[in-house]
Amino acid sequence: MNATFLRGSVLLLGLLLPITGCSYSAWKSQAAAERGEAEAQLDLGTRYARGKGVERNDAEAAKWLRKAADQGLARAQLDIGVLYATGRGVPRDDAEAARWYRKAADQGLPQAQLNLGLAYDLGLGIPVDKAEADSWWRTAAEQGDTGAAKNLVQLRAQRWTAPACADNGIPKAWRCRKMPQRLSPRP
Repeated sequence: MNATFLRGSVLLLGLLLPITGCSYSAWKSQAAAERGEAEAQLDLGTRYARGKGVERNDAEAAKWLRKAADQGLARAQLDIGVLYATGRGVPRDDAEAARWYRKAADQGLPQAQLNLGLAYDLGLGIPVDKAEADSWWRTAAEQGDTGAAKNLVQLRAQRWTAPACADNGIPKAWRCRKMPQRLSPRP
């Protein structure tokens, strides 16, 4: 290939991308996602969910995140779960959200463990089970998730009416700390 052809191709690409409303990195992600690459599908789904480099489109976000989630990508499983929990791009379905959180949580993703614990605590799509919520939040807290640690402290303080700084099986590093208010869902 000669240099003139390459320069012309890049110039043409630069002229076409603004017309399509798509950034170059989003365009590259689209091509890789269409080839079936799970990481690219996650990236593209996240871009559509956030409107980053493409026009925000929840249905497209759900489509690409689902493809990545079906390939076993934990982050995509969490994200598609959040879409089901919020009804963005898919019908709202707490049971389906919990199912996807479980898949990601089983792979060790702390944010999914936090969300699954919340689903068990509140009975969102699954029966209320405080012990199961406790278990998932403990697992996430041990990996450093401050939101899970905060929920764990509150749950145990309510259950045993003990001060939040008491041991109650909470990892020492998390006791008596002021935890930031935070909820996990991403996108």
